[in-house]
Amino acid sequence: MAVVATAVPASAAITVTDLGALPGHTYSQATSVRDDGVAVGYSTSAGGYNRAVVFRSSGVTGLATPGRHSEALDLNDAGLVVGWAEPATSQWRVPVWWDQSGALHELPGYAGEARGTNEAGVVVGFLNFPDRSAARWESTAAEPVRLATLPGGENDSIAYDVNNEGVVVGYSRGADGVRHAVLWDAAGAVSQLDTPAGFPECFAYRLNDTGDVVGSCFAGNDRVAVRWNLTGAATVLPTLGRPYSEASGVSDAGTVVGSANDAEGRAHAVRWNANGTVTRLVPLSDSHGIAMDINNSGTVVGYSHFSGTWFQATSWRNAG
Repeated sequence: MAVVATAVPASAAITVTDLGALPGHTYSQATSVRDDGVAVGYSTSAGGYNRAVVFRSSGVTGLATPGRHSEALDLNDAGLVVGWAEPATSQWRVPVWWDQSGALHELPGYAGEARGTNEAGVVVGFLNFPDRSAARWESTAAEPVRLATLPGGENDSIAYDVNNEGVVVGYSRGADGVRHAVLWDAAGAVSQLDTPAGFPECFAYRLNDTGDVVGSCFAGNDRVAVRWNLTGAATVLPTLGRPYSEASGVSDAGTVVGSANDAEGRAHAVRWNANGTVTRLVPLSDSHGIAMDINNSGTVVGYSHFSGTWFQATSWRNAG
């Protein structure tokens, strides 16, 4: 696990750490981090197969994987890890969870993904049959509940995250045939979040416990990072020179992380503070980066992307 202390003005005092990969694996990516710094994600073999992993200060631990692929996408303080896996007898992804020992368990409901969890153990994600529908599991043993779609819309939705109040965010396709960022309250009622002018298609990826929601909105080949407040009003966050950015994580203090492209089209890991100021997070040497999540201690996780296709799970401490 390599650690680099950087003094670059854009991210002064931030410590950049190579989180490593499983032995013999080529790539890795961190997807979520809890407040004590433990992160989850996946490690990729030379053959191109992903395996769900936990990143700790002591090293990288592989989680049970029955087939060729698995990815861990979120975790809580009790040690519940959620994500998806391919069964040994099928290439369909199924929603799964891992316990503290690393053992894998399938969630009720076939074909889909578990995308987020909260401290109460509520799990959200989606099911793929008979159509793609946002789903919520009240516990790892509970049957899934398909969440409501926008009125008049198609059955096309995904739930990406749930906070400790039981509020869920994701997207739902509306009556206009366009995918819209949505919020489901704790009772399951769905509401559409505002759409920024000129960017009709939106996805809400994360939310915090104080009501901030973050994600991205699209228009053609352009994509902008967006923050929604408690009323659902949208704010487009600044970029690094090109209208191509994504917000993928938010702390309870309102610090947002994600990625933004510079004028040359290179993606960089970035953070936006509560007033929207954007700062580039310097990645591992000779690379650029993508930030995926931030915890309430100011640690950001994601990956550094090197020349070619090589990428490595990375954390930035003191970044919040």
